[in-house]
Amino acid sequence: MWYDFYMTKQHRLRSLFAVWLCAFLFLFSNGLFPFPLETEEKLEKKFDYPAILPVEKQAEVMDNWLRIRLDTVLPEIMRREKIDMWVVICREYNEDPVFLTLVPSRWYAARRTTMLVFFDQGKEGVER
Repeated sequence: MWYDFYMTKQHRLRSLFAVWLCAFLFLFSNGLFPFPLETEEKLEKKFDYPAILPVEKQAEVMDNWLRIRLDTVLPEIMRREKIDMWVVICREYNEDPVFLTLVPSRWYAARRTTMLVFFDQGKEGVER
């Protein structure tokens, strides 16, 4: 080729190596010489992954966790820190950092002005 005159031996070897590497990758990635792949059944037996719940079921699980947190953890923390009333005020597109941990999973953002009020009534529990 016309540029062989300007190339050193090292450059020619690098170019030749690059050509062989590209040819090798093309042949084995294009399916001409495919590597044996494991079937889906073999993979399922090899890795025992738990089933992924549908989105609706995931929302139910998250809402149950929220109910448990609000029924058990929130009253305990409010009493320990001697807080009688906790007010979380959010504006649209400016939510409080704890807002999404206190609302059901189907709430994605605050609307206009959203207020969450938690009032500790003592033995009767926390009114929400």
